[in-house]
Amino acid sequence: MFSTDINYEVVIFSIGDTKAGTKMGKLQLRDPETGEALNCILWEEALNRMDSKLFRTGNILRIVSGSFNEKFNNCLVNSLELIKEA
Repeated sequence: MFSTDINYEVVIFSIGDTKAGTKMGKLQLRDPETGEALNCILWEEALNRMDSKLFRTGNILRIVSGSFNEKFNNCLVNSLELIKEA
């Protein structure tokens, strides 16, 4: 599960293409306190609204808006806030 109260560290970020031909971002975050990993998905519309500098490895982010998908065990992120730059 994710929480909007936790500040996460960026571990890995990549962008790929979906079957429909749109862009999709895959973001792995880590809770610095527990070490627990959180896999996140960002659809093209969300990626277009965010600065690419947000996704640098080591940055500390807060998920402002998102939903957890239990079926895929990942978080669909709509909005992020940069807390501390790496």
